[in-house]
Amino acid sequence: MIAVVYITDRGSALAARLARELKEVTVFSGRPSLPQVVQNVWPRSKGLVFIMATGIAVRTIAPLLENKYKDPAVVCVDETGRYAVSLVSGHLGGANELAETVARALGAEAVITTASDRMGLTAVDLWMKEKDLVPDPPDIPKKAASLLLAQGHLRVFKGEHHLELPPDFKEVDQPHSADLIISNRTGMIGAMVLRPRNLVLGVGCNRGTALHQFVACLDEVLNRYHLSRLSIRNLATIDVKKSEAGIVALSDLLGVDIHFFSKDVLNSVRNIDRSEQAYAATGAQGVCEPAALLSSGNDKLIVRKVKCKDITLALAEAV
Repeated sequence: MIAVVYITDRGSALAARLARELKEVTVFSGRPSLPQVVQNVWPRSKGLVFIMATGIAVRTIAPLLENKYKDPAVVCVDETGRYAVSLVSGHLGGANELAETVARALGAEAVITTASDRMGLTAVDLWMKEKDLVPDPPDIPKKAASLLLAQGHLRVFKGEHHLELPPDFKEVDQPHSADLIISNRTGMIGAMVLRPRNLVLGVGCNRGTALHQFVACLDEVLNRYHLSRLSIRNLATIDVKKSEAGIVALSDLLGVDIHFFSKDVLNSVRNIDRSEQAYAATGAQGVCEPAALLSSGNDKLIVRKVKCKDITLALAEAV
């Protein structure tokens, strides 16, 4: 929800106007204890609109702030309804957009202070989020944004990844010439790396295989083929493994979904390594390879079946 918080009668009238104009708005009175009210609504709000002085709002939210990736959008509106100020989480949290929305609803002026917006440059962190690119390490958005402001452009190597670049991102054909490299491969040196979430991990296993076995096998495969764990988009396996605790735990650890396929669908895939053991146990000629191909939409694997104790893994790039 969007929480609108006021503390005066004049603020109450503005809050009521917003509630009439906007969807998903819930109005809260900040009386008698503004900090307590905000503490209660903070974790369940995607955005907060304070109708009060910015100083009051800042002092109230200061103990609750974590980082730009977790904090909700915060907008502050003065009690005359003249300005809607984007205060916290302008890009990733959506405060800049929320400020514009609130300004239109009240006939106010949106105040946006993020440097990229003021200079007409791409918001690097927002672009990464839109394209589902994971910074490796996490501080890259800040460094890339600073470099973009200094240079007016970023040189980007994207290899075979079909991503449309903003006008102020200049594509280069060699990684060593780039400021930003978009790649699921490890071992890149000298540039900031963004991980596309485009790897599908096909998984097969014996019943009762533990999480630590999956992690050890996965790390071995990723290290051997120089691939990043951050690029794993989802797991894929046979539907009889829906309740397999180790696979479910692995998806939770990686923060990704699992795609399930029936044996008949898996058996429709050709040119894979047939497993007599898998066929005897599940009726599928193979699990990890056909599951990875089906889920990725690709017709070839980048890592064919690798066997560990009680586990088989394969990898394909999503198209």
